[in-house]
Amino acid sequence: MPAFRFRLAPVLRLRERQRETQRLAFAAVEAERLGLQDELQRLEHRLTACVQEAFPTEGRALTASDFQLYSTFVQQLDLNIQRKRAQLVAVEARREEQRLALLEADTGVKSLEQFKARLEERHYQVELAAAQQQADEVGQQKYLAQQQTREQNDTKPPRA
Repeated sequence: MPAFRFRLAPVLRLRERQRETQRLAFAAVEAERLGLQDELQRLEHRLTACVQEAFPTEGRALTASDFQLYSTFVQQLDLNIQRKRAQLVAVEARREEQRLALLEADTGVKSLEQFKARLEERHYQVELAAAQQQADEVGQQKYLAQQQTREQNDTKPPRA
């Protein structure tokens, strides 16, 4: 029985490589997104800590230069937070594009794998049917040979 040979195997390998490339690209964008989220969280915590530190409840008075320095620092921090949020929105959009591309690549591979499975099943069914037919023919030939032998034995005159 000849082995099954999938003629589209090179196409399947190509699509698998493309899917792997898409997975790596998605993982890179996801890592970038997580890094930006962490950095944004860190900046927001820093802003909160700065506010608590600048206005203590001890009653210590702030000088004009302290207040100006604090104001400049908070503005810079707030500007950094806004930039990180804008970057995060852009990265999330790229992430969604990569996710859709990965989904498309995965669908392409799965459809070829299902096609291969159907062809392989059909191949083995045909091979099984051919083997069964061959076995039936051999059995029929043996039966006919036995019948001819019996008929020849029945028609021979007895030897005296």
